[in-house]
Amino acid sequence: MFNIEQIKNKIKLGLPLIPTEVTLLYTYLTSQLEEHKKQITELEKKYDELTTNRRGSSSLFRKDV
Repeated sequence: MFNIEQIKNKIKLGLPLIPTEVTLLYTYLTSQLEEHKKQITELEKKYDELTTNRRGSSSLFRKDV
């Protein structure tokens, strides 16, 4: 069984990867990318909510009701 940490270590050491490791690394990185995209979207929504609901000199983090 392959493990991402082992693959990372092989890359750091400059060792070649076998095709199964390349596939696993690709799958791992793709899933990480999707997760980060979701997090960015959530943060953008929160930012939009905070900046849209601001009034006058109110704090950026205070939502006016």
